[in-house]
Amino acid sequence: MKVLYLTPREAALLLACVKGATRAEAGAEESIGPSQATNVINAAVAKLGARNIAHAFAIGLATGLFSIDQLSDLEVPQQALDTAAATGVEVPEATRQALERGRVEPAELEVRFPPLRNRRY
Repeated sequence: MKVLYLTPREAALLLACVKGATRAEAGAEESIGPSQATNVINAAVAKLGARNIAHAFAIGLATGLFSIDQLSDLEVPQQALDTAAATGVEVPEATRQALERGRVEPAELEVRFPPLRNRRY
């Protein structure tokens, strides 16, 4: 059985990117250059056998490397809420209030998508 692990730097850079930072911004937080940050992030994604940063984070959540609580300071822009409303995605009031106050507990997350309609592609 393969043991999954990340160095503290790999974990920090992945988490920063998951929260919306660019690779260069994440590297600056760790006091490394953009090229080195890219190399570290790519190594972390490869270590986990992931396809991209989001997939790496999902694997990390599933295996216990990451916790949903690590996203508690994630800022959700008003634009995201507006887009959800414009596309028919229903964000329940409790979730909307949690997003607006800036702290979301996992139990508060609920989003309902509209039914799919027959579409021609």
